[in-house]
Amino acid sequence: LSDRILKELLEPMIIQNVKITVDDQITMIHLLGDLKDTSTEKQLELLDKLPESVYSLVEPVMDTNYIKEIVIFIITLYVFIKTLIYGIIEIKQEKNIYGGSATILIGILALILPNIIIHFR
Repeated sequence: LSDRILKELLEPMIIQNVKITVDDQITMIHLLGDLKDTSTEKQLELLDKLPESVYSLVEPVMDTNYIKEIVIFIITLYVFIKTLIYGIIEIKQEKNIYGGSATILIGILALILPNIIIHFR
């Protein structure tokens, strides 16, 4: 269909609070019509040429805060396991109940506090 007919048929639309104009829709139709007979690299290049309003809906988004939370949790879990082992060794082999208990308590705090701070920050 020609652009003139498409302009008559299409209306501006709003998807996820993003307004897609008729011109953007026509550009998208032309670009997507070229997708089927091309390689994956060419398809990705064509997707990069989409109008900004359309591209903002299809671009991948990475939640870096979630990744930070996972990394901090893994690190604090490692620290907790190490201090737990040291606390158990202190209690069992050295017969130092107070020192082992304090070491385990520090490990528990090292596990909980950083994760709470990162989560609610």
